Amino acid sequence: MNTARVTRYSAAEHLARSVNFGRDGRDLSMTMFTANFDASGLAGDTSPGAAFFVSGFVSTVEKWRAFEDEWLSLLRESGIKSPFHMTDFEAGVQQYASWKRDLPRRNEFLSRAVDIMHKQTHKPFSHGVILADLRRMFMEFDIPDIVPPEPYAFCGLQVIGYTLQWASNRFRAKTMTGADAMELVFEDGDLDKGKFMNATRRRYGKMPVFKTKTWVPFQICDLLAWEHRRRVVEFAKHGAARSRASYAELERRLPDGALRFDNWQSLERFCISAGFARRV
Repeated sequence: MNTARVTRYSAAEHLARSVNFGRDGRDLSMTMFTANFDASGLAGDTSPGAAFFVSGFVSTVEKWRAFEDEWLSLLRESGIKSPFHMTDFEAGVQQYASWKRDLPRRNEFLSRAVDIMHKQTHKPFSHGVILADLRRMFMEFDIPDIVPPEPYAFCGLQVIGYTLQWASNRFRAKTMTGADAMELVFEDGDLDKGKFMNATRRRYGKMPVFKTKTWVPFQICDLLAWEHRRRVVEFAKHGAARSRASYAELERRLPDGALRFDNWQSLERFCISAGFARRV
């Protein structure tokens, strides 16, 4: 049995069929876009500079299908069992124990991973927040319910907004039509999922789809979210971040503006511009 092909159907064509009444995704008259997102960080982390990120990519069903084939092939060649977990990879634990001190091998794998994500996706969207600053914002300002205090919901709404704006821009540029469909897919099981769903319904009137960690596209979303969170945490703590070959490759291959995050300065400006009253 061709395992890669079975996984490929489950992770890409299923969405196309689910919104097109069972027709084969390759025969669709419209273009099916899917935006996949994963989170990195712990919402309750109180360590200095702690951050939370939600990151992902939008691409067509056809490109996601090609991504899955290439990604699963890379994992097999590298002796890695899917799903790939960036946190365990960086820590060199479990199936990654033999990678821990082999920097050339690690860099080669990450370079190939970035190459695949660059080739098989249309656009990355990533948003994070310094957790202490988000908590401070809700303590110092009277914030309406439309702005959720939970980091997952806060960052999730931002990346949904970026994605829908991207689609709107393509529509105006006539590179996307009203017949094209867009699905928003998030990993199931994240803390505050219910609050995120409620906030999404209120803000956009559109509900995301939730899938388990075995959904193959989440694996590069996890990589992107981890790299961006690591970068922001190091800057928040030390005012600089150490050079990482994988992050340098991300910066080189991904478009400008892929990394966005909020700290106290941007959150305070947002509250003032929105007219939120300071608490006495």
